[in-house]
Amino acid sequence: MHCAPKGFHSIQGDIVIDDSAFALPPEDPAAFDGRPNRSYNVEPNALMVNFQSVEFRMAPNAANRSVDIVSTPAPVNLAIDNRIAFATGRCSGAAARVDFEVSSADRGRAVFSGDLSGECLDRTITRVMLKAPSYAFGTFVELWRETGGEFSGTMRIGTAPPDAQSVLSFESLTLGELIRLTNKYSNNLMARHLFLTIGADRYGPPATPDKGARAIADWSRERGLPLADMVLDNGSGLSRSERISALEMGALLRFAYRSRWAPEFIASLPLAGVDGTLRTRMQTTAQVGAVEDRASGRGQCGGRYVTGGSGKTYVLVSFINDARSDSGAGEPVHTALVDWIQDTL
Repeated sequence: MHCAPKGFHSIQGDIVIDDSAFALPPEDPAAFDGRPNRSYNVEPNALMVNFQSVEFRMAPNAANRSVDIVSTPAPVNLAIDNRIAFATGRCSGAAARVDFEVSSADRGRAVFSGDLSGECLDRTITRVMLKAPSYAFGTFVELWRETGGEFSGTMRIGTAPPDAQSVLSFESLTLGELIRLTNKYSNNLMARHLFLTIGADRYGPPATPDKGARAIADWSRERGLPLADMVLDNGSGLSRSERISALEMGALLRFAYRSRWAPEFIASLPLAGVDGTLRTRMQTTAQVGAVEDRASGRGQCGGRYVTGGSGKTYVLVSFINDARSDSGAGEPVHTALVDWIQDTL
């Protein structure tokens, strides 16, 4: 880099992406539910930027009789193939259908097709694009050039040399803030990153799923928590093998309620009918804090703190294993259990 009085203006050579803090096995992002470009399926990476997501806004342009597509951000290595035809007439049926697909193995090309009427409102979709290193590189170069920076090199994957000097650093949110965001909105990627970081903190880098599972198993044994039957795979709900019994979930929630970190943990949970993943659910019940997990197409489970009519707080754990639960078929069961506690106890 060449340093000018007001900062760096030009990057000479290539940009090296170092994501070696995580050592993860190969993963198919489509394996869980066949939707590899949905944000909840994004794979962990030590240099994750913006959840690897791109928002595409599609706007009919009556003046040019075309449909404009704008992406935010706009990584320099992301290609948009716009095949959407401008349609006339009402915004309905075939004149209001847009299809999206990714046509390249590196997920760097988004193809849009279909028809959109000039009477349609702008519409947006958010999808995971590129690979994590490519996304970080492309987004950085886009922003660098927007601010007047010069760069003509390419991307390389490598590790930082021992004598590398730090030019700029940012402080992370506190752990309490990160957990609140993770729990309120059931963020799979953040849960997986926490899982990996816990293992690396205890056993040293690079972070691996095995280290994360061992760290949590050691933590539970040290505190006498009965979690012998718990199976940890990747630390989130995106797993077909991860499991915990109702008794173990209940034991964990009781332990958390009695810990010195209870206020922070309880505040991180979504409130029924108020915020997070429960904002539109259980709206007729009193506020309930819950930790929930939906395994798409397979089941739904959750643990909750419920305050009864007597003012006493209870731990409620309910699991439903049925393909229909993903469409909300199990919700009345959970709601009935909560209502019973609030009305009876």
